[in-house]
Amino acid sequence: MIIKKKRIRNLMLNLPGIPRGKTLVFALPNLPDLAGAVAGAGFPTPCESGSSVLPSIRGPVSRFNAEGKFIVHRDQPKETVYRQREWHWVEWHGQDKVERSDIKDIPYQRYPRTFIPPPSVELGVATKTDGQSIIVADPITFSEQNDASCLHVINLYLELFGECHVLDQDLDAIIRVEVRRLNWHVLPPGVRPWGELAARLRDVIKRFDSDGNIAFRNNLDYINSFGPSFAAVGRAGFSGYVIFGFPQLNLYVCESVYKHNATYVFENDWQTLSQMTKAAILDHNLQKDRIIHMPGWHARVRALLDRQSEAA
Repeated sequence: MIIKKKRIRNLMLNLPGIPRGKTLVFALPNLPDLAGAVAGAGFPTPCESGSSVLPSIRGPVSRFNAEGKFIVHRDQPKETVYRQREWHWVEWHGQDKVERSDIKDIPYQRYPRTFIPPPSVELGVATKTDGQSIIVADPITFSEQNDASCLHVINLYLELFGECHVLDQDLDAIIRVEVRRLNWHVLPPGVRPWGELAARLRDVIKRFDSDGNIAFRNNLDYINSFGPSFAAVGRAGFSGYVIFGFPQLNLYVCESVYKHNATYVFENDWQTLSQMTKAAILDHNLQKDRIIHMPGWHARVRALLDRQSEAA
């Protein structure tokens, strides 16, 4: 069964004849014919069996899949939150004019909001017994409990590729190998001055608005001042995330460009962390610490990382 639409809203109308309880795999065959869309979703060229990515953001469905969303509660009193602003001024030191700048946390009022975590559906490359490469999502049981998930995955395929193939037979013909998640690009190891690291992160920083740039640059600069051993840049659906590795402390700091997000701190080895899904990274139970972007952020980061010189 093939679905070719921009988006569907009614699952039953688009999956006629499929009984409840059936195991389904949503897929995309004929990858060479859709090479541009496949690359746009974040897959490398050529696609190797076992490759898995959190798809790049191409529209509202893939954005929700990668970033989640907020529900704004306009029926509740407003709350105080903070945004960062960069200030520039000139000081006169005798006859010398000195330019100064500083970043301040500016409070403002907004309605409370609840964060809906991203589904973080990853797509992977598998191989059929006839040798054909195929993009697949994880198998899912067609049940009422999974209706929302099925609808989301189908719409994700439609947004990314323009079509979704629904497989409900001969699923054993899909050969799956060990998954290799390709969500991070590790920069060459070694302690780097901020100027050099900023140049490597320029493409990440410039994609976002000026307020986000200021806060993101400031946070990255501050974390980098503690001398991480390496940095890794998120790709595809992880775009906008940077991880700094402090293996001497067994700490890995994940910083996000997205406003009202947080800095995530993990105790793990990089090999394990690099293979975690985004849902796992956002899972509070797996984090050593979660530092909200608000006044006091610098002090909490310093308390965690100031031991770097002692551990060296």
